[in-house]
Amino acid sequence: KLDNRRRANKLEEICEEISSGAMPQGKYVLLHPDAKLSRQDIDAICGWTDSTRAALEEQPR
Repeated sequence: KLDNRRRANKLEEICEEISSGAMPQGKYVLLHPDAKLSRQDIDAICGWTDSTRAALEEQPR
């Protein structure tokens, strides 16, 4: 089980991976073109990770 700090780090990594284009992987997108994320998709996912990280940081340790 991850503590809140590690959970927050994982959420940050999610946003970084999709923002950089590392996910979904290019090979996967070649086979599944519908998997390509739009700017709107990326913004929505990063918005979710940001709000979830903020909620984790408000919880007592």
